[in-house]
Order: sequence, then structure tokens, then C-alpha cells
Amino acid sequence: MSPKKSKHFKLLGKKRFRQVLIWTDNNVIILIELYKKYVAEFERGIKKHVWTKIGRILSEKIGIEVSGIQCDTKWKGLVKHYKLVKKHNDTSGNEPKYWKFYDILNDILHKKPEIEAVATCSSAKGLQRNEENDVAYGNDCASSSSGTSTPTPTNKRKRRTMENSAEKRHRERLQRQDRFLDILQDIANTMKNKNCGGPENE
Repeated sequence: MSPKKSKHFKLLGKKRFRQVLIWTDNNVIILIELYKKYVAEFERGIKKHVWTKIGRILSEKIGIEVSGIQCDTKWKGLVKHYKLVKKHNDTSGNEPKYWKFYDILNDILHKKPEIEAVATCSSAKGLQRNEENDVAYGNDCASSSSGTSTPTPTNKRKRRTMENSAEKRHRERLQRQDRFLDILQDIANTMKNKNCGGPENE
């Protein structure tokens, strides 16, 4: 066997026996802690570069090669599951769900605007604003020197626009439901009339 072929087979052997990444609980916790450590860099830098950095650090910690793409994909999966559990637990009447990573993720995510909506709307309670989220993230608020937040005229208009849009969508959704129920009622009446007129037509 030539030296070139021998070298080729050695490289194939390395790839064949390379350790495969398994997301153990410990590896997931390290990933979450690294995200928490570098969260500020995600907000001001290029996310792809930050994930590459996190992947490199995670690789050194667990002794297995981890790419930035793998870290990004796993993180998105964790956030998606967190949202599902949070939505379930926030719904009145549901039995609370337990998830081992919920608390540690909740410390990072529970104040994020994309997780906690500024305004929510339901048929039972109507439009409700999340005031805590507004203050925590400075949404529609201007910070004063004393540390308190005071809404500005511009932000008040933005908030009213947001609320009006939410109310409009809610009304349109109810109207669509009413039209759908009317259609179902018409179909039911038509079927009933056909059934009643059946014996006479025979």
C-alpha cells in the first residue's frame, strides 16, 4: 500500500471513530450558562460569530467537538420547548408541567419581549397589557435620572396604536367566528330541510 493510500485510510479512521455529540443534561446546562454569559454579545454583535465562540468553549469543556451551528440549533429547540411549557402553565385550569431546564431558562428568557408580550387579548378578559414587561425592557418608556420610567408622548401614541391594532385583530377574529357559525347553521338548516322533504319527494 502506498504512503498516500495509507494516510487516506488513517484519515477515514479518525472520522469514523470521532465522538458524536450527545446533549446530556450537563452539556445542556453548560450551553445555557455560556449563552447567559455572552448574551450581551448577541445583542450587539453577529450571532453566528457568538455561537462559534460558544461552540469552541463548549468543545474544550466537554472534550467533544461542537460547532456553533449545533449550539444554535440546540438553543432554539430549548427556547421552543420553554415557550410551550410556559404557555401551558400560564393557561388557567391546566395542570402545571415540570421541565428540568425550565427554571434556569426562565431566569434568562422570562423578561424578553419575544417571550412576554406587551399586550395580550382574550375573549374573556379583553385587552391586557403586561406592565411589568414594559418597565423591565423600557418599552414605550423613558428612563429618568431617579431610575423610574415615565412614558413619553411619542411612546404613548405607539402604545395606543399597538392596543388599537390588537383590539382590531380581536374584533376581526370574532367576526370571522360569527360568519363561520352562520355558515354552519345554514348548512345544518339545509340538511334538515332536505331530510324533512325526503318522504314527500318519493
